[in-house]
Amino acid sequence: MTVFGIRIPRDALIRVAYLAVGIKFGAIWLVQGDSSPWEHALNLIALMAVVMAVAAAVRWWAARRGRSVAHHPIGRFLMAKTALVAMAVAAGLALESSVSNVDLWVGLGIAAVVGLVGPAIHPWLTKAAPAELETTDAAVAGV
Repeated sequence: MTVFGIRIPRDALIRVAYLAVGIKFGAIWLVQGDSSPWEHALNLIALMAVVMAVAAAVRWWAARRGRSVAHHPIGRFLMAKTALVAMAVAAGLALESSVSNVDLWVGLGIAAVVGLVGPAIHPWLTKAAPAELETTDAAVAGV
């Protein structure tokens, strides 16, 4: 991608995107205040669903305009996001009685995990399964 005539490497864009999303998810957790970890989890899952739907719509829109768009298998993203929310809920419940400002710590943890681990597992998240890469008779026939 080029911004103001400067070429930005794709891996740098991926790191920045994961950091921004991690900060957003952590901030959402923090802003919800004193609600239960389960309410935090439901709100975060709803936000993640919206983000995934918007990303799918943008990829569809770009593909309709002739751009090369990578296929992102939704199952791996769902698995990673569910694991993130489960870890956040578990951390919130574990720290609830021993630490003040639990939401702050869990929010920072979410931001750190998404910002640091996200780029590391991105190739796995976006890699299509072998069955998805093979051409089918319907695809060859143009159906």
